[in-house]
Amino acid sequence: MHHSGRVLNYSEKGLSAKYLSPQRKYYAEGFKDQEGYWTDLYVNLNVVGYNTRLVAAKEAPKAWSDLLDPRWKGKMGMDTRPFYWFAGMLKIMGEKKGLDYMEKLSQQNITFRTGRVVTTQLMAAGELSIGITQHNQRVEEMKGRGAPIEWIAIEPVIAEIHPLSISAHAPHPYTAKLFVDYLLSKEGQAIMAKFYRVPSRNDVDPVVPRLTTKGLNILPFDSSIVDEYENM
Repeated sequence: MHHSGRVLNYSEKGLSAKYLSPQRKYYAEGFKDQEGYWTDLYVNLNVVGYNTRLVAAKEAPKAWSDLLDPRWKGKMGMDTRPFYWFAGMLKIMGEKKGLDYMEKLSQQNITFRTGRVVTTQLMAAGELSIGITQHNQRVEEMKGRGAPIEWIAIEPVIAEIHPLSISAHAPHPYTAKLFVDYLLSKEGQAIMAKFYRVPSRNDVDPVVPRLTTKGLNILPFDSSIVDEYENM
């Protein structure tokens, strides 16, 4: 069984098997493919985080262009590998304007760390004022422990999905199907939610109500991003 963004093109290579789980009816378009090769297990949203002791709510960035403000130079951090965010931004802005934006953002002396958790920790410690491409569930988890941090979802929100798929060569395919059914079920997704994951199933709420994807304008995931990335 696969659990990775890479299963999106495994079907083309004959590595993933089709399975139309009866649980898929609870997953919206964008959280499953049409053919039945994968269904999303949980979703991460790329948001902007900030330290509430260093940044007032009214001054916090409300648009991606706000990150270009000179006041934030040298005060922001982000992960070294926000591939989906980068591709999503180019899709939203258009390639030319998107690359121009990235060039200007790169001049803001951003602190890069591998792993969003590290950036969130630095933001919570006050070493960074703002965290770009933060995962909102991680910010909420640290908030729950008393960290002085908050987050803002800039729409359309760029999501990262976690596709669940069965191997085309699974030694026990029926057992694999039962396990997929359980992971995608209401009970399975509720367990996922307990780990501060944001369930993709539409009738299961996250543990922190604000983490819900309902009502947010989310950029639909484009599987061609995977192909373009592999060809780079």
